[in-house]
Amino acid sequence: MMSIFKSLLSDFKNTYKKYVKYIEMQIIKDNEIPTKWKNRIWNCLIASV
Repeated sequence: MMSIFKSLLSDFKNTYKKYVKYIEMQIIKDNEIPTKWKNRIWNCLIASV
């Protein structure tokens, strides 16, 4: 039972990290030009494939 719980918790942590990364990806950072923002998003999208 504990291993199932740990597995579910691990899956949740990984999913939550991906969710946070996705949300942060959409935000243009301070002093970031649109081209750098586009490249940062593109690199994240390519890495997830």
